[in-house]
Amino acid sequence: MDEEKILSIVDPLMDNCLNGSNENNHAKHAKNFTERMRNIVTPENLKIQLSHEPRAFFTNRKFVHLFRRQSSIGVVWK
Repeated sequence: MDEEKILSIVDPLMDNCLNGSNENNHAKHAKNFTERMRNIVTPENLKIQLSHEPRAFFTNRKFVHLFRRQSSIGVVWK
């Protein structure tokens, strides 16, 4: 799968995650999480993560690099 196709899949997933954080919306934030991640980032856990001051809000990001592994990928944005 080429980089453009991968980004077309993962960009909307990251949008949900970051918009959910900005909106204090756990359901949206964790919508595309695996069961393992949902067990880690519970509504209570997300509330704690988002309670730090000063509060950061996600406004935009720039793709930096895509790492390919044998059975997974990693995407880095800044």
